[in-house]
Amino acid sequence: MLRLFGVSELRIDRPDGESWDHTEITEARAAATSTGFIVSMVFWNEPNGLTAHCTEYLIEP
Repeated sequence: MLRLFGVSELRIDRPDGESWDHTEITEARAAATSTGFIVSMVFWNEPNGLTAHCTEYLIEP
């Protein structure tokens, strides 16, 4: 489970336009910034994915 706190920007890219019942996360990364973090995930294949600017994040099993 991924939890994002203090989200100031959230972008979900789904250019393939296909209907999804679920998605597989094939890549995930986080980078520190001066104001928090940028969390990025790739769904199935690029450019499908999610990018969030947040103050804190938590990953739980």
